[in-house]
Amino acid sequence: MRKRPLGVAALSLLAFLLAAGLAIFAIYTIGDVLTVPSRDIPLRVELASRTLGVIGLFGLSWSSCVAGRDLWRLRQRGRELAIIGTTIVFVYGAGVYFLSGVLGRVPAREHMARIGEAICVASVTCAAYLALPSVKRSFTPEGAPTS
Repeated sequence: MRKRPLGVAALSLLAFLLAAGLAIFAIYTIGDVLTVPSRDIPLRVELASRTLGVIGLFGLSWSSCVAGRDLWRLRQRGRELAIIGTTIVFVYGAGVYFLSGVLGRVPAREHMARIGEAICVASVTCAAYLALPSVKRSFTPEGAPTS
């Protein structure tokens, strides 16, 4: 049995927590789908967009759960899902950071910039950790050559 690196175990647990949080948020958002729509947007468009949003949240929750499970089991797919996920989160963090520059004199602007920076740093750190040769070797089958 291969030894699980501490950082991989922490990322696996973080993925499980994220999956639970996204599922709870999706369940909470279902109530928004059932509320009275605004007058500016046609009913079909609003219901379709809200429904797709809930489905997307459940999809993200499921993929996070799969990544956490595969990271825990030291499967290569979990490592790849985690790297893809951190890349997506990096793009989100960069969007938050750059959006904060567009907001002008909004009081929360500086906080948004700091949050965006923190998200980007955390994403890059996680992806870089999973790319380390010693961590990467943990995910390869025993006796198989590393690529």
